Amino acid sequence: MNKLFPIVLALLFFGCNPKKIANEVFSVPKGYPIVVDNNIKESNYLELYLNRDGSVIIDDVAFPNLNDIDYVEEFQNLIALKKNKNLDLVISLKADSDIQMDLLNRVHRLLKDDKVQAYKISYSNLYDSEGINIVLPAGESTAKVRYDHLTKIIVDNDGRVIFQPPGADKTLLNANELYRIASLTEEQLIQNKQMIFSVMVTKKSEYSSYIKVLDYLKQGNAKKIAIAN
Repeated sequence: MNKLFPIVLALLFFGCNPKKIANEVFSVPKGYPIVVDNNIKESNYLELYLNRDGSVIIDDVAFPNLNDIDYVEEFQNLIALKKNKNLDLVISLKADSDIQMDLLNRVHRLLKDDKVQAYKISYSNLYDSEGINIVLPAGESTAKVRYDHLTKIIVDNDGRVIFQPPGADKTLLNANELYRIASLTEEQLIQNKQMIFSVMVTKKSEYSSYIKVLDYLKQGNAKKIAIAN
C-alpha cells in the first residue's frame, strides 16, 4: 500500500451497530466529533507497537497479554504517566499488517478509559513513517442519524469490502479494488455533504485492510467517519 498521509477526521466512535428506527432514522451512540492538528511535533509522539502475537510494546516495555488485568494496569499506568508529563501526547500506533481488529479495539478501549484519557491517535503500518491522525471521542451520547446520511462500509476477514450507500445498490470490492472507495466516497458527498461513512469490521478483520479503507476515505474527502465494532 502507498504511504499514508496525515488526515484530519471528525470521528464518531460507535460502540455497537446502528439500528434503524421509525421514519428512516438511526439511533446510535456517538462520541464527540473532534479534529486533530496535522502539524504534530515529533516530540509529542509515543510509539506503541502492536504485534501479531497479541503483544504490545511501549518504550521497549512489553505487555504480552492485554486481557490480563495485571498487564492492563501496568499498560494504563505507563501511558497515563507519560500523558501527565505531556498533555499534547499522541499515541502512534504501529502494527503488523496482519494483526486482527480485536487487539486494536482492546487498545482503543484502554486508551479511552477515564484512567488514561489518551484520545489522540496516529495509525500506520509498522514501517510507514507517516500515519492517519485522529482523535477518539472523549465520551459517548445518543444521537439520531437519518438513514439517508449513513453509508455503511463492511470489511470482512479476507480484506473484501461492501460499500453500501443509503437507498442504492451495494458495491462489492475485492482486496485489490479498495482504491475505488475514494471515488465512491466522492460520489456520495456530491449527493449529500453531510454523509457519515460507517466502517464496520469483525474481530478477525486485518489492520492493513482497516487503514486502507480509512486512507481511501480520506482521499475521497470524507470528514465524518464512524468506527462500528
